[in-house]
Amino acid sequence: MPAERFAPPLADPTQAMLTKYLSRRFLIADEAAGLMVDAAYRAARDVGLDPYLVLAVIAIESGFNPIAESVMGAKGLMQIIPKYHQRLLVAHGGEAVIWDPEANIALGARILQEYVYRAGTIEAGLQYYNGALSDASAQYASRVMAERERLLEAVQGG
Repeated sequence: MPAERFAPPLADPTQAMLTKYLSRRFLIADEAAGLMVDAAYRAARDVGLDPYLVLAVIAIESGFNPIAESVMGAKGLMQIIPKYHQRLLVAHGGEAVIWDPEANIALGARILQEYVYRAGTIEAGLQYYNGALSDASAQYASRVMAERERLLEAVQGG
């Protein structure tokens, strides 16, 4: 009988709760959700962002679908538009890495961090990320921040 492959349990109980919540909410396998949560935590730590913010962007941008592609050409979990980020893609191995969930999250977090730095605030950085810097109502940033709050509540509610 072949050995079944199971994802090792996440050491961090918060990450484990997020994994369970995201798996149920977005109808994705626990293992896939765990890998995305782990990648988001690492990427956020690497660039100095809140992991809940990175996960909220993924939720809003792609609904945790790693093969999502928009009519504008945005691709992957964090909906990166290759033509605007060629330098970054080339530095990480080329455009094909955009379809690797872990690489997409790492690249998206780096792009978001650059936009937050340029724009001066998280909200303005989110608007920049979405290409909606001129939207005075900041609808995109509001949606992401509301999603971030839902993720926090899911963990705090246990």
